[in-house]
Amino acid sequence: MTHRRRVAGQSPRLPGWVTGALGAGALALLVWLEHRRGLRQPVEATPRRQVRNLGVAAVSAAVLQVADRPFTRPLAALVVRRRWGLLQWIRLPRWLEVTLAVILLDYTLYLWHVLTHRVPALWRFHMVHHADLDLDATTALRFHFGELAISVPWRAGQIALI
Repeated sequence: MTHRRRVAGQSPRLPGWVTGALGAGALALLVWLEHRRGLRQPVEATPRRQVRNLGVAAVSAAVLQVADRPFTRPLAALVVRRRWGLLQWIRLPRWLEVTLAVILLDYTLYLWHVLTHRVPALWRFHMVHHADLDLDATTALRFHFGELAISVPWRAGQIALI
């Protein structure tokens, strides 16, 4: 059994299988709801498109494990340990710190999304997400692995600044 040292004030992490199961369950629920109450007729055969989208998502997830995880997790621990970042400088109740962190992370991810639409080099990767002829829950997972790899420095900046 491995033991991880907890940083003061940090909540324990859920095991990867739990977060994976929760994510897969949420996706399955959305796919089921869309199947029951679709808003329009699909252009392409749904199972084929969903398998393709999930295949693209699987490759992208594997790239994230290699390109993102080894950098962002240690960076997050360093930021907490050294008290870097906007929310570390001011003393806030934990609930407010978490709420502000989610809002700021979401807003800065929105800024990244705007950049992927406006910068031609980023758009070439991001357009994979928008090229789906039918939109459903699996489209939300359809990102080019290159876009996710390119976004690693952006996420590192988010962690360091927020």
